[in-house]
Amino acid sequence: MIKIVPYLLILIVFSSIDCRRPNIDFSKKEEINFDKFKIINDIYKDCGSETGSINKVTITDCTQSPCVFTKGKNYTLVLEFTSKVDTTKVVNHVYGIVAKIPVPFPLPNGDGCTLGINCPVKSGDSVKESVTLPVLQEYPKISLFVKWQVMDQNNKQMICLLFPVSIKS
Repeated sequence: MIKIVPYLLILIVFSSIDCRRPNIDFSKKEEINFDKFKIINDIYKDCGSETGSINKVTITDCTQSPCVFTKGKNYTLVLEFTSKVDTTKVVNHVYGIVAKIPVPFPLPNGDGCTLGINCPVKSGDSVKESVTLPVLQEYPKISLFVKWQVMDQNNKQMICLLFPVSIKS
């Protein structure tokens, strides 16, 4: 009986621990279909721009695919595009694509109207924004795709941009 008690105690302790996965709602996340993208150049792909069209994309120190980001450094993305709609609001959203699922990446400032775009924007306007991307030391060493969205005032996707990134130490 004495030998059974420790096993029983372990069983009771483990049965009281909630080992289930956290309850994360992925119902609003769509799986990324990499086959449907329009190529912008050797690095960047248009992943479904709706109310705008991409003219030019540059990122600090990224001249080939994948973009290599070093932890602890900042990188600047400069995005030039033409709006197909009038809008008073331009908002950036960034996602890391992990296992084909977009995971939100917080930007220090996602408001395009404070990043070089003169708002309101009129249909036909060519605009340019410059966004700083901090690559924190806490980030894992990983290779992934980055999905960059620019949304208008009606939450329509003005621009959708996809590019590969490798984060290193």
